[in-house]
Amino acid sequence: MIKNALYIVAVLVSSFYGALAQTPTFEWAKSMGAINYDYCYDVAVDGSGNVFTTGYFQGTVDFDPGPGVFNLTTGRTGAFVSKIDPLGNLVWAKALTGTYSTQGNTLVLGETGSVYISGSFKGTTDFDPGSGVYNLTAIGENNNAFVCKLDALGNFVWAKQIGGQGYCSGLSIALDQSANEAVYITGNFIGTVDFNPNVGVFNLSSVGDKTDIFVFKLDTNGAFVWAKQIGGTGLKSTRQIIIDPDENGAIYTVGWFDGTVDFDPDTTTNFNLTSVANYDVFIAKLNSSGDFIWAKQLGGPGFNKGMAIALDPTGTGDIYLTGAFQQTVDFDPGAAIFNLHSAGDFDIFIAKLNSSGNFVWAKAMGGPSYQYGFSIALDLLGNIYTTGYFRGNCDFNPDPSATYFLNAPGNDEIFVSKLNNTGNFVWAKQILGTGDDYGLSLTLNTSGELFMTGAFFSPAINFDAITLTNSFSGGYTCDLFLAKLNSDTAGIEDAEKIKNFMLYPNPVTENLYLLFPNNDQKAAISITDLTGKLVKAISLTSNPIYVGHLPSGVYLLNVESENATSSQKFIKQ
Repeated sequence: MIKNALYIVAVLVSSFYGALAQTPTFEWAKSMGAINYDYCYDVAVDGSGNVFTTGYFQGTVDFDPGPGVFNLTTGRTGAFVSKIDPLGNLVWAKALTGTYSTQGNTLVLGETGSVYISGSFKGTTDFDPGSGVYNLTAIGENNNAFVCKLDALGNFVWAKQIGGQGYCSGLSIALDQSANEAVYITGNFIGTVDFNPNVGVFNLSSVGDKTDIFVFKLDTNGAFVWAKQIGGTGLKSTRQIIIDPDENGAIYTVGWFDGTVDFDPDTTTNFNLTSVANYDVFIAKLNSSGDFIWAKQLGGPGFNKGMAIALDPTGTGDIYLTGAFQQTVDFDPGAAIFNLHSAGDFDIFIAKLNSSGNFVWAKAMGGPSYQYGFSIALDLLGNIYTTGYFRGNCDFNPDPSATYFLNAPGNDEIFVSKLNNTGNFVWAKQILGTGDDYGLSLTLNTSGELFMTGAFFSPAINFDAITLTNSFSGGYTCDLFLAKLNSDTAGIEDAEKIKNFMLYPNPVTENLYLLFPNNDQKAAISITDLTGKLVKAISLTSNPIYVGHLPSGVYLLNVESENATSSQKFIKQ
């Protein structure tokens, strides 16, 4: 049953969209690789503009993208973590290597600059990238999952192993900064796996011979808190986990499933969803204790995959999804129907739901071949950015009455696109190559600058005027890339200012005070209820704001400047 918690907020859409912005250009692009396969799967940026990446590499790779040389070496496949400064220069790079294979799939940054990484490994891996040794040995012959914490300098802090005789891999990691950097990891497993990485045992066993989904929680020191399982008769695969700190650390995961799956991890209750035919997209929400809140599916007759999820930074609690879909899919998870139809094999979708899992809107971008959305992120104005890959002629304008075509003849090419908060087209661009190239992850800083990463098989690819050359031209191998795209959005500074306004007291009985960091901030003020209905429009000179006449409950105070909108909840007693 969906819990109508006090902290669920209403839909608040940013009023600033502006005219279609000029397509931004890449400030820099860097590549790293050698004669084998080198992939970068995830990227994050800190408050100073430093960029962190993780993935895997083979052989010896120079991780200094500049004229210097900084080689890391692995016997088979090793995980890497790197830090690049805002100008694209190497700060440090670290390797996690061992006797067989280690792969970094995901990372997240702590407030003090620490780095948390998760992925999978076989054999014995030394998780101390410095002069020390901290070996973990995988149980059995299949992948075990790992979680590793490094400090701001890349020094080892701790590492934990999650394993058993079956398969287990960590695919996405998130932190709850409001709960002392509690660590959440999601991934897939088969067989029986012990999710307590310390002295105790906490076994979960998959249902049948197909992957089940896990979500588990550690504290900032790596101590086990809890583990939960999403299981059923069909295939289940999770792709990303995010945390909403404004809703007491609520957890969202996205992925896909077939057959019948119980999305309630409580062993005494069930919440089953059954796929329409093949794969359906799922979105599941748990609270910070791992208890079920709701789960939704987006389904149709084809193979449909949810690949990424993002939280609206403007404080609405809305969530955004991207992935790929086939044929006809109903993107309204409720009783109503909102069908989108793919133009070819796979099309890209972007969908918006509110914090209760209710449909807001959905958009499609596609063409006669196939297109995949792999990663999604939002800037402080609520604009939506995606990356992935496409083949053939693809219309990146989701408006059925307008078009914006990019063409990738014969190969998979990388795209990055921007929609505004209502899903209207702003711009799209491609990274030109002659081989198969993949955009796998993107993120933004508070200035609206975009950082993206992935891998390219092309002999050379072009990030506008910047050309990156593959390290090995003698065969089908890939290098990893990292690129920075300049911001095209005016008003990001306004968004940062109004995002930090203060309300007090909260809860309130009569008079509510509003304080901006910048006292002469010009803004329009309004109060809405949790349905989005306007309750009161307010002059900025009305300070304090009298709310004694309002019925008891939860409200949103909305602050709108010329270029941005933000909101905060308050409780009227």
